[in-house]
Amino acid sequence: ERNAVNQDVEDVATVNRHAAIVRLFNPTLSDREFTDEACTSTERLRAAATGDVAALARTQDAGPISALMVACRRKQLTAVEALAPSSIDATSLNPQSAKGCTALYLAAEEGAEQIVQLLLARGAETALAASDGGTVLMRACYFGHDQCTLELLKA
Repeated sequence: ERNAVNQDVEDVATVNRHAAIVRLFNPTLSDREFTDEACTSTERLRAAATGDVAALARTQDAGPISALMVACRRKQLTAVEALAPSSIDATSLNPQSAKGCTALYLAAEEGAEQIVQLLLARGAETALAASDGGTVLMRACYFGHDQCTLELLKA
């Protein structure tokens, strides 16, 4: 159905910056990869999704989806703080999932400003692109996450 100005539901949601509604009609690359099932498939990923830092401490990642990625997607700041290295060697911040998503990409897409700031401060790479060519800055801009966009532009 369309309204009086020939907009469908997705058009209206986009204009009014309702990212969750837009994603119902047009799932993102990460929506298809980071399903609820995928994000809770192991004890470690369940811990990341719920912010269970104690369980994170006793488990290890096993697979292309890391606990840090899930914690960023689910906006679990405490878990991200526990998982993101604070040293100069930030290589563990930048692995990409099978579809090319990084922890920073997921945080920016979700509009998790504090997590974006934390990852940038700890050395996360902003230039890595997902398999669809999308970058961290593109995800923040597309979904209208203005504060995340400003943080990324400053980086």
